[in-house]
Amino acid sequence: MDVEAESPEGIYLSRESGYRDICTEVTYALERNLKANGIKYHSVTSRVKTLESFLEKIERKQYSDPSAQMDDIAGIRVVCLFLSDLDRVSDIVSSLFEVIAKEDKVRQERAEVFGYMSHHYVCRLSAAHAGPRYDHLKDLRFEVQVRTILMDAWANTSHYLSYKNEDSVPQDLLKDFAALSGLLFVADRQFEGLYKASSMSAAHAEREILRSEEVPPSEINADTVHALLLREYPDRQQSSDASVSVFTSELREVGFRDIQSVARILHVIRTIATEAESKNYEHKLPVVAFARMSMVIAHSKSRDLFLKKREKNPDSERVGNAVGKMVKMAEQRGYEEEGMGELP
Repeated sequence: MDVEAESPEGIYLSRESGYRDICTEVTYALERNLKANGIKYHSVTSRVKTLESFLEKIERKQYSDPSAQMDDIAGIRVVCLFLSDLDRVSDIVSSLFEVIAKEDKVRQERAEVFGYMSHHYVCRLSAAHAGPRYDHLKDLRFEVQVRTILMDAWANTSHYLSYKNEDSVPQDLLKDFAALSGLLFVADRQFEGLYKASSMSAAHAEREILRSEEVPPSEINADTVHALLLREYPDRQQSSDASVSVFTSELREVGFRDIQSVARILHVIRTIATEAESKNYEHKLPVVAFARMSMVIAHSKSRDLFLKKREKNPDSERVGNAVGKMVKMAEQRGYEEEGMGELP
């Protein structure tokens, strides 16, 4: 079927591929800069309005010039974790693109508002996006939405309900909608509080352990273990938070309760562990892997736990033999677990 170039269908079809390219470029730029700025996020997604949705909005809004009046044909959504991330992501959006208009639906809306809250930005590619790759994209507008994961949960769930605005909700359900929206808002604030408290705990552990002449007998948790590993192995590749948490659980499982005891073992066994590493691995191990190997060599309960968790693996015999050789080498170098004092 022939479509006139200036008809709504013609306008859409002539620009659809450009909008898809916009989504690809913007998504890539946002993900790259979020990671570069150390912002953990849940997702960055994009979509181009379908022709059906495009035509429906023209009719509903009575647009006379849809290409100039519709800003969200291409839409990109950033779902972050915490309320404080909203402003950090806002700075990234403003630095990457030309922001034509922005709307803060988080601070502007009434407390009992029906619907979802987020930050909206209408943008174009900035002058930095120059050259043949961007020539067909430079005049196209796109919308970036930024919201927390709980805001996104509300938006996605309420999208499937038949009520599209506050006036359409039956009165006997309106209070339930307001209460649920309020619960999610409070939960967002509580998550923000936990995030700040967690950051303060990590900073305190680093100050206490990294700057002290001796490691204090602080409790074992992911923050103190992370700080200890930074202190003992500053030149090694750092491991993920998840890896540190697993290692922390292993230490607690075999009976360690204060970080000072772990520090003593890691310090004493370091030279032997380094030698064992050079004989068994081609490259230096990441920090958690090296610390775990050190505990396996030096501490019998850690060794038993390590082997137990791997006893069903196909290579369990090979791993067991390798561990045995490391322990024997440590004994030949004069290491005695009994000489470490009271250990779990």
